[in-house]
Amino acid sequence: MVYKIKIPHKYLSVLGGLLIFMVLSAIQVFGFLMVYLASNLQNDGKNYTIGDLNAFLIPGAFANAISVGLSAKLQTYISEKLYCVIVMTLLCLSWFALSLSSGFVYYAIFLGFMIPFFEGMLYLLPIYNLQKHFSQQQGLIGGILFLGFGIGNFVWNPLLFSLINPENIESIEDPQTGENYFPKEVTDNLQSAFTIFALILFMTGIIGSLLIKTKKQEDSEQNFDIQQVNDEINKARLSSLDPNYDQKQQKNQALTFKELIQIFKKLPQIKLTIIYACAISFGFMMTYDYKSYGLKHINDDKFYVYVANVIAIANGGSRVFWGFLYDKIGFRILAISNLIIQLVLIILLPIVVTNKALFLTVIFFIFWTFSGWAIITPLTCSSMYGIIQGKQIFGIMYMSQVLPALIAFTFVKFIGWEILFFLYAIIVVIGLIFSLFSTYQVFPNSDAIQLKDEDQDKKNTKRSLTKKLNNQSFIIENQQQQNNQDGNLQNIKVIQNIEIEMKRKQSIIEDFDSI
Repeated sequence: MVYKIKIPHKYLSVLGGLLIFMVLSAIQVFGFLMVYLASNLQNDGKNYTIGDLNAFLIPGAFANAISVGLSAKLQTYISEKLYCVIVMTLLCLSWFALSLSSGFVYYAIFLGFMIPFFEGMLYLLPIYNLQKHFSQQQGLIGGILFLGFGIGNFVWNPLLFSLINPENIESIEDPQTGENYFPKEVTDNLQSAFTIFALILFMTGIIGSLLIKTKKQEDSEQNFDIQQVNDEINKARLSSLDPNYDQKQQKNQALTFKELIQIFKKLPQIKLTIIYACAISFGFMMTYDYKSYGLKHINDDKFYVYVANVIAIANGGSRVFWGFLYDKIGFRILAISNLIIQLVLIILLPIVVTNKALFLTVIFFIFWTFSGWAIITPLTCSSMYGIIQGKQIFGIMYMSQVLPALIAFTFVKFIGWEILFFLYAIIVVIGLIFSLFSTYQVFPNSDAIQLKDEDQDKKNTKRSLTKKLNNQSFIIENQQQQNNQDGNLQNIKVIQNIEIEMKRKQSIIEDFDSI
């Protein structure tokens, strides 16, 4: 006898989200690849430096941020699964395109626009998909989802190193620029490396996309007929029973452009945006430049595979950690703690950069704090505005990553790394000040916390509904007795109507149990 194991859809979605985020983590290999790409251009006789390639950060940051906001709208037109398959295919084709040619402009098109754009198109979907499945454990589940980032980095960086520089050939310092570049025997491997890499990403991403199934889809398959009959009546009844129902319903509707502008004019949202922009600035820059900065002090290419693995562990583990804390203590205390740690690390990095063990340790904690914002901020936005509107708000906030890109590209050539770190320290202090003097506090699952007495209100509402239900049961018994006596067809219709009403109220009570 064959037994079929049925895995709940929400756990399949977790696995699908992990695989999708493994693919999305490939964007973080830019920092690992940047030196190879600059070396390839140098070997082709094109005098482009690593600093020149940092120019990709600016259009890439814009493309990524714009697509995150755009995705919130586009996802409403087709199923999430189909959306994932289409965008994932376009993303992997963009990676594959890197194997077909080279050149500064060509790299700029795909690394500076196409790949960041399609990455942003996929970024929010798994997060909010799982928020629907696990509404009471958003922080923890979001953190588990982001393990895909860590697992991906743990796999991709060693894979690329084994494909591009398997013999660990050392880089050579350019006396004119002071930057380190690899010889042609290393960069000749780039074409085949990108082909294999794109194929692996595609297989991983398509499997992940096919596993995605939203709670809305699941419910609609099971309850379509019932929902069609009762939806409007239940909405009207809930609106009368719960004074906050209309506000909650509004949170489930997308915001117009004018409404978005109005939200970003409000002081709490301004503070949150500034805190987020300051908090991600240093970590975002280090994502792309940790290797080019480190090679000036530690010239060992294989060592940066270990650095990348450490970053992978930090990326994955930290999001579970910060997500768990978010569920427990909320936003404000978490933000203050995170920014204080960042400030200490920025001061330490230039001091320990020549020591491999200390460099690894500091880099680990830089990404441990930086990666936390990838889970803290989306959850905060959904707590403040609801899942749908929160997705839109975070999509706009995500554009603030342009700030560190502009700073890194504009100043590093002129002021050097140490003074650049000082500028980032000032930015972090600004974020810390806004966190310290913020008078608002954002908690997870705000729909259940906006009113402290709301849980008690729900209990009272449920008690009232149950009482009415019992009263109607008594009415039905009386009507049935009367019907048995005179066989009146009108009484039969009355009973039927009351039974329908009872079912509706029972459904409402069950809804309150599930909130």
